Amino acid sequence: MKRTEAGQAQLEKLVAKRGSLQRNKNELEDVMKGLFSSVFVHRYRDVRAEIRAACISELGYWLIHYRSVVSGRGRKTGEHTIFLL
Repeated sequence: MKRTEAGQAQLEKLVAKRGSLQRNKNELEDVMKGLFSSVFVHRYRDVRAEIRAACISELGYWLIHYRSVVSGRGRKTGEHTIFLL
């Protein structure tokens, strides 16, 4: 089947949009990794019990909801990587 010009144009727009969304996703993952490395990794040892509890609670949430970002699967990560079973 031959593609029409309109179909080809739409396909090109979708491919460009996909690339844009992938770049946005990568940027968000980088921001999340930065937050994880700068906040959770260091604050879980804080002197105040409330801060430690909040960090451990949120760390659990991140492990459940953002597993691929926190575990480092799929993309190169920084020095703080959690390996999940």
